[in-house]
Amino acid sequence: MIPCLMLIAGTTIISLIIPILIYFLRFRTSKNVAYVIVLGDVGRSPRMQYHALSLAQKGFQVLFFGFAGSTPHRDVLYNKSIQLVHLLPTPEVFKKLPSSLSFVAKVIWQSLVLFTCLTFYRRPSHVLIQNPPAIPTILVSLIACRLRGSRLIIDWHNYGYSIMALTLKNPQHPLVRVYKWYERKIGCLADSHTCVTDAMKEDLMQNWQIRAVTVHDKPASIFKRLTMLEKHTFFQSFDPFRSPSPSSSFSHNIFTKMRPDGDAEFSEGRPVLIISSTSWTPDEDFNVLLEALEAYEALSSPSSSSLSLPPIVCVVTGKGPLKSHYTKLISEINWVKVKIVTPWLSAEDYPTMLGCGDLGVCLHYSSSGLDLPMKVVDMFGCHLPVCAVRYKCINELVVEGKSGWLFDDSKQLCQLFLDLLKGFTTKSRRLEESRDWLRDHPIGDWDSNWKRNVDQLFN
Repeated sequence: MIPCLMLIAGTTIISLIIPILIYFLRFRTSKNVAYVIVLGDVGRSPRMQYHALSLAQKGFQVLFFGFAGSTPHRDVLYNKSIQLVHLLPTPEVFKKLPSSLSFVAKVIWQSLVLFTCLTFYRRPSHVLIQNPPAIPTILVSLIACRLRGSRLIIDWHNYGYSIMALTLKNPQHPLVRVYKWYERKIGCLADSHTCVTDAMKEDLMQNWQIRAVTVHDKPASIFKRLTMLEKHTFFQSFDPFRSPSPSSSFSHNIFTKMRPDGDAEFSEGRPVLIISSTSWTPDEDFNVLLEALEAYEALSSPSSSSLSLPPIVCVVTGKGPLKSHYTKLISEINWVKVKIVTPWLSAEDYPTMLGCGDLGVCLHYSSSGLDLPMKVVDMFGCHLPVCAVRYKCINELVVEGKSGWLFDDSKQLCQLFLDLLKGFTTKSRRLEESRDWLRDHPIGDWDSNWKRNVDQLFN
């Protein structure tokens, strides 16, 4: 008798809980709420920050999920329609486990944290996720969306399996094959898709039967060319660029000087400012730039050549696992004509630095060959010509000989430095021509691009 009563009581409780749970998950009113999800550092995800700002501008209340780390742009931080929700980081103790167990533990942890967040807060009408990483983001988001009646949209930046193949140095590794199967099978179940290139759009359709909308990256309005006075002001505030002479520290730095009329101008014999932004990861081989600069250093020495080559200051900004390795290598080289500095720039200082540069260098070569480097987009927004690694779809972005130049190895990159900088005093004719071309052929802006291609997915 007692077991029967307990069974009846248990059934009654469950029958009451399930409708309440369904109501909580699917029908709790939360009009015009959207989630933006990055299973990574929010501050280092500019494209998803732009998505969040566009959704806020459209009238959504945006919950922006991701890990704490770098500071997002102030427009995101101070937007009243955007709420940043920091996910609990993976416990450090997991890193002490064997690699396979560490990966499994990390996936389980992130799945629980992400699912809790996706089902705890107000029900969204739309959930936008960044891929990669596909594991566990896509499956967890899909389950939560189906439970809550939300539409799932995947923004394909690259393929997660291709990054794993690069990390493991074996495209046929069993883990890579499982990852690819998962990414294809689960990814196609989303309601809508966007991607970063036409090449990726075609690949998704041909190989995975996923119909995506191409949304090329565009620079935000903060990326722009600066006036001479704006450059001078920034150079004066940046320690590595200040004049070594205390008597001239207020009017001179290694690049610019003040004129009597209150404006600024370039200093004669100034260095060339080359800027490269890198994630210090295996898909951006910093050795290429380092070897090119070493070759330039050797060729510009008085004993080796009569070439009239300017000194170079190369700013390499970014964070990543290989940074300490390369900064040690840089410190061991006896530089004379070249100076390399490796600061981490804030979200406000980074576009200012690009606006001051003479030449950008992009080392990104894409694990899949189907994505484009956003850093080049930002450089073009500042009318900064670029030397970029040649790969499959880079021509969607770089017009060779116009907006920039492509290279395959360090020798070609060094030759580009020689060709572009020979005879440089305060300016380079070829770099100025490229800058003028970028000014006359603007890459466009994010807002109009988003409204044209993405807006209808959130109706």
